[in-house]
Amino acid sequence: MLGQKALPVDDAISYWKILITTNYALYPKFMQFLTEATNRPRGITRDMWLILPDFLKTVKTLDDYDENGCWPSVIDQFVEYARAL
Repeated sequence: MLGQKALPVDDAISYWKILITTNYALYPKFMQFLTEATNRPRGITRDMWLILPDFLKTVKTLDDYDENGCWPSVIDQFVEYARAL
């Protein structure tokens, strides 16, 4: 993985399953997005990796999501996906 710009999605999912032990409301939907969405990312950037815990703590429901916030585009795609469910 040395020199890669992004972590493969399947690897990121495996790591998050180990590292994220708190029951965040949007976490299961985010994992579903990463595995099922047609517009899912091909890789997880360092920025996305670092911001996910903060996003899950801050945005407890989709109604809490600020579309003008400074979230990575993957988060915007996730919210769009989750609202369509």
